[in-house]
Amino acid sequence: MSEYIAVGSFIKPHGIKGEIVIRFFNPDFAFNEQIIKEKKLILYILDTNKYLKNIDNNFNNSNNNIALELSYLPLSIARIKNGNKQYFIKINNIDTIEEAEKFRNIKIFIKKEQLHLEKNEYLISDLIGLKCLNALNNDIGTIVEIHQGDTDIIEIKSENTVYFLPMTDDNIKEINIKDKIAVIQNEELYKI
Repeated sequence: MSEYIAVGSFIKPHGIKGEIVIRFFNPDFAFNEQIIKEKKLILYILDTNKYLKNIDNNFNNSNNNIALELSYLPLSIARIKNGNKQYFIKINNIDTIEEAEKFRNIKIFIKKEQLHLEKNEYLISDLIGLKCLNALNNDIGTIVEIHQGDTDIIEIKSENTVYFLPMTDDNIKEINIKDKIAVIQNEELYKI
């Protein structure tokens, strides 16, 4: 399981001086310039060598706790501002529309440890693969997908059966990420 999670993507350049529009997958995900400057939240991209010549290589030298790991490259952010359901970001040393264009449709990642989830909040990537037990402690399958909507739907598959279970307190008795188990009830109502 990766220690990084995709939180959004660069959409397109904004203006001629290298600013880029970004949109986060979860509209509730929010941050401001202050937490970026204090390095409380660091944004990463997957490195494909085309960025290295443009990214501020002094970023890693300015903070010894930050290092290039695997193929994730931390971004040195000059500024960020909030727009309507999107943000405008300026990356150090990206100063033209042509340089900004290279980031179009590139996913943005953060380290999972940077997330602060509330009680009963989970990452979809952590739920996929959980073994599901019913109220009688019988194994009924594995979570294979979370279908997002007003009420998220958990898709559970076993060899012979598929369940599409609304993710509500009535149906989800317990989720234990550490032990990779979800205890559910009312599954027979949602059997396909």
